[in-house]
Amino acid sequence: MSLLPCAPARALLFRLDPKAAHDLTLRGLERLQHTPLACAWAQSRIDDAVTVASLSFPNRVGLAAGLD
Repeated sequence: MSLLPCAPARALLFRLDPKAAHDLTLRGLERLQHTPLACAWAQSRIDDAVTVASLSFPNRVGLAAGLD
């Protein structure tokens, strides 16, 4: 469960230019990465091995939209 207030954060980020919202979010996560606040968004790693075309991967393989 996330401790972040999603509704207010979303309202703020959706009012910004998409590039500015992206940069702001990444800078915020980078600054808080090694602090006790990191538990607000951190999730435990899920081991879900998959084999695709005879290649084994330790986790699922995905491609973000727009990168194809």
